[in-house]
Amino acid sequence: MQLPVSFRFKPSSSALVALIAVHLLAALVLLVVQLPLWARLTLLFLLILSASLTVRNHALRLGSEAIVGLTLRKKGELELLYRDGRRAAATMDESTKVFPWLAALVVRLDGRRVQLPLLADGLDRGDFRHLIVWLRHSRD
Repeated sequence: MQLPVSFRFKPSSSALVALIAVHLLAALVLLVVQLPLWARLTLLFLLILSASLTVRNHALRLGSEAIVGLTLRKKGELELLYRDGRRAAATMDESTKVFPWLAALVVRLDGRRVQLPLLADGLDRGDFRHLIVWLRHSRD
């Protein structure tokens, strides 16, 4: 693969379903947990807020903090593109995991670790295949 190569992410219906399901499951737990009503309502509010932010940024990629693109550079180096046009240089962390349907990308960015789960339907089919090949071989 000729480097650098850039990918643009698209909204992921799989991520949307998964994020909503996890938040709904957490909301169901609030029905059975023994907490005062005010505490359950506060937690429900926080769950709704969490669901809206995570769906907006990670599934639909609409928020200004949403990562909408990625440029692969030499071994383990990459550049993130945010919705608002910012770019940030990052390096791949050794804890990155790759599966046929998911790239659980962990990058080091400004001294901190950032998780970037990329489901196969969040990129074009060929792009996802190229990405997971690069991720697997950049650790060698």
